[in-house]
Amino acid sequence: MIDVIYIGLFGTVAGYLLWLNGIRQLGSANASLFFNFVPVFAMLTAFLMGQPITELQLIGIIVVIIGLLMPRIVTPKRIPEPCK
Repeated sequence: MIDVIYIGLFGTVAGYLLWLNGIRQLGSANASLFFNFVPVFAMLTAFLMGQPITELQLIGIIVVIIGLLMPRIVTPKRIPEPCK
C-alpha cells in the first residue's frame, strides 16, 4: 500500500506541480514544446532500468525531435520585387 501512495504522491502530484510551475515560468507556448519530450524521457528511463530499446522506439524519438525542430528552422526570406 505504501508503494501506491509513493507513486501517487511523487509520480503524479509532484509531476503536475512541476509542470504547472514550468508553465508559469516559461509560458504556455514554450512549455507545451516540452510536453512532446515525455516519450523521449520515458524511453531513456526504461533504458536506464535495463529495458531493451527497439528500432521503432528510436524512430519515434527521431520523429519527435524533428517535429520539435521543424518550426525552429530558419527559412530564407524572399525579397519582394517592385511592381512595374
